[in-house]
Amino acid sequence: MAIAGYLPGTITFNDGSSKFGLLEVPKRHDKQEISFKTDKKAKDVKFSINDVKQFVFTAEDNTEVTFITLRLANPKAFSGKYKIEEEKSWVRLEWDGEVKILIAFVNGAVYYIQKPNEDYARYLAVFYGGFTFGEFNVMKKMVGFIFKEDCPNLEDSLKKEDFKAKGVNLVGIMYEQVCDKQE
Repeated sequence: MAIAGYLPGTITFNDGSSKFGLLEVPKRHDKQEISFKTDKKAKDVKFSINDVKQFVFTAEDNTEVTFITLRLANPKAFSGKYKIEEEKSWVRLEWDGEVKILIAFVNGAVYYIQKPNEDYARYLAVFYGGFTFGEFNVMKKMVGFIFKEDCPNLEDSLKKEDFKAKGVNLVGIMYEQVCDKQE
């Protein structure tokens, strides 16, 4: 999916208001503003990531793409814990269910998962140049780590064959099938 220049879309702000026009998709997940124009000839206006809840645009292939603003949490080395970033990032919404699967673009696609009732997303996996089975095994272990207390059966429900067909969205699909039944 090519994303370049200003594209038609809608920005939704934290207060619930929204603006439709042309927006320039931030090229970096940690850019702290988004550029917006009401039309091609209008002056560029910048909005802070802290004021924006999400933006939605239509890509050149006519697919609707949603980015939300969220703090990201990355694993701390050798501690088994996450460090939650102070600043928000722009993350593309891949799966919108009970858990959200999100992508931050950091020298490639880095996948995150937002658990219910959390205001940040946890690192899940990174895939360089497509999905491989070695990367699947790493992602599966991360799922086991992330959900060890609230859905310990989720890790075992993930199968390579299903991952090949559904990609990372498999985690969201299986969460809804497996974790809802564990209560």
